[in-house]
Amino acid sequence: MRNTEPRWSSWVALILGLGLLAYLPSFDGVFVFDDLQWIVDNDDLHRLWPPWAAARGTLRPLLFFTLAINHAISGLAPWSYHLMNLGIHLTTALLLFGSLRRLLRTWHSSSHGHGQGSVEQSIAGATALLWAVHPLTTQAVTYVIQRGESLASLLYVLCFYGLLRSIDSNRHRLWWGVIVLSWWGAMATKLIAVTLPVLLFAFDWLLLSGGFAHLWQRRRSLYLALGVPVLIGVVILLFMAPHLLAAQVRGDAEAFGRLDYLITQPGVILHYLRLVVWPRPLLIDHGWPVSSWALALVPLALVSSALVAILIGLIRRRAWSFVGLWFVGILAPTSSWVPLRDLLVEHRMYLPLVAPLFVLVWLGATLPARGRLWALAALVGSLALMTAARNQDYHSELSLFASAAHETSNTRRFYNLQLEFVFDEGGVLDGPLLCALETGPALRPVARRIQQADTDGALRDLEGIRTVSAANLRGLAFWLRGQRQEAASQWTQAQNLPTARVNLAIASWLGGDPGRAEQLLVNPPDPTLPEAHYNLGALWAAQGKLAEARVLLQQALALRPNWAEALNNLGAIAEANGEMAEAGQRYEDAIALEHPTSTLNRGLLHIRQRHYREALPLLDQVIRKSGGEHPRASSARSVARYFTGELYEAVEDLRKARRLGGATAALDNNLGCLNLALGDLRQARSLFEQALAKDPQQTAANHNLGKLLVIVGQPGPAVAHLQRAADRRPDDKVLAANLREARRLASR
Repeated sequence: MRNTEPRWSSWVALILGLGLLAYLPSFDGVFVFDDLQWIVDNDDLHRLWPPWAAARGTLRPLLFFTLAINHAISGLAPWSYHLMNLGIHLTTALLLFGSLRRLLRTWHSSSHGHGQGSVEQSIAGATALLWAVHPLTTQAVTYVIQRGESLASLLYVLCFYGLLRSIDSNRHRLWWGVIVLSWWGAMATKLIAVTLPVLLFAFDWLLLSGGFAHLWQRRRSLYLALGVPVLIGVVILLFMAPHLLAAQVRGDAEAFGRLDYLITQPGVILHYLRLVVWPRPLLIDHGWPVSSWALALVPLALVSSALVAILIGLIRRRAWSFVGLWFVGILAPTSSWVPLRDLLVEHRMYLPLVAPLFVLVWLGATLPARGRLWALAALVGSLALMTAARNQDYHSELSLFASAAHETSNTRRFYNLQLEFVFDEGGVLDGPLLCALETGPALRPVARRIQQADTDGALRDLEGIRTVSAANLRGLAFWLRGQRQEAASQWTQAQNLPTARVNLAIASWLGGDPGRAEQLLVNPPDPTLPEAHYNLGALWAAQGKLAEARVLLQQALALRPNWAEALNNLGAIAEANGEMAEAGQRYEDAIALEHPTSTLNRGLLHIRQRHYREALPLLDQVIRKSGGEHPRASSARSVARYFTGELYEAVEDLRKARRLGGATAALDNNLGCLNLALGDLRQARSLFEQALAKDPQQTAANHNLGKLLVIVGQPGPAVAHLQRAADRRPDDKVLAANLREARRLASR
């Protein structure tokens, strides 16, 4: 009878071809949500060496190294990121096919003495194909930063493939090396791989070896190579850095505890299984609620019964029990007792999905050959179409968010929306500085009076003295009393004195005549006077003549090292030129001299670079030293607090900034973002409209209001605002994608 089962090469072609077709729409995807923090705003991706540079202190150096490679290839153009993610996904599918094909043939031969190669091959191929095109895998593939899940999974499966290849190979130690390196690579990508040695050992013991004695005799070197370094590492961490180990098991949940998380997960797992059979709705934010004991009892009983069944199967060495172990073992790090902020996310099911699909295919293998091929074709076609449709949701943050906005009960779901704040660009310049006192011995007591702010006494002592030095001192005394015209008159009489000439220039500048100030400061009579260079540099910097200003400020700094104001202004010029590293260093040098303006500037620069946690202590210091009355620092701190999750504190800061400094268009927009993030859509809309009433062309407010209108079901009016924003930023791909989505919805 003719064999109707596809050959292995046909399965490979189907996996690659249909997988590519299902994920082809992903190439039009944009960076969304967490991609912004870890990719778009991650300046460390700009360098490939050292390989761990881009990881920003996380335990995922391999993941970020691959992202740095993408950045080297295409910058922030998403196509190369999506290409690599799809390559990882399809490679994993092929490894699954190869592993299952070898396993089923090996296991069937050892159990029955012969193998029905075509049937086992079809079970392997169908499982891998269904997994490759299943919509539940999209979050780990199309959401770029979730490469951590897919890459760790590839290396996870490679370990099993390597073990199967090592059994009958003369180069088994080479394959063992592949296993060890793959596991460490998976651990350097995402810690879901922590359970791999246990699963690999159970896999070997249940399905490949005759028992523990045979396994230990043949492959103890492999398992020692996997296990011993981990034990040593744990012991070292316990004694030398217990806080690092504690951080891994503490989790990041703040709104609920370990027990809440544990009793909620059975319901989550049942929902995962429902999504396997009917993958709708798929959401970027499920907003799964914490379960009460009453709601958790039935799911807890069902999942506990399944766990007991798996345990009994393992004790009795039943082959089927490994399918259950695969499912719960891979989910265990994220779906058990370590409380994570998100109770349910789809990418956690990426690799566990193999288990229920394998069971479905195994059951389907009992159908007649022709019937099961037609059933498989219908199922694969349906899943592939759903996957392609889901990938289209990633074409804009709006389409992705809109698909979840009406499904989730998460009250802070709008926090996941890419809201656009107006950042304070920083680079605050220090202004002019009066020239140091220059006088002979006879007038030094007068100079000391001025230094002590005893202007009345100083003017009394100067009565009747008509020297240029006395005129300069009288000018300083009048200036301190707020009598600026009298001060300028005195300095005019003494302008042949270099210090008086500088002070007269400052009076002219602040009096609204910068042209005269420039004439007085250019070609100073005493080129060794640092104030002459500093003040002309400060004047030119304020006028935007940055290159000329930089030269003068450097000359001033050479004449007077450790001059905080000169360091700060050089930092501001570097920041304006995009030289962030130099700007940061100049600010740091001035901060070491306890310069308040540089403390503010360094905090603002951190925000501009999206280093929000680093900005907070600096802005705290500025606000504290001002007695809490610093609108600029309060506004900046509100942005930093928003991006570190302190939404209510951010609102308080922004309200204070508006009270102290007035309700500007920028502050209205930013407060609108905070209200939207907290779910107050009515107030957010009002604030965005207030911002646009003050500045109709503000890009951020137009973009934010356009997105809000789409969310509330008014895409028609949204188009006008998004178009206005897109006109001002024609190269912004995220904005262009949101405009396309609004137009699509408006045309329905």
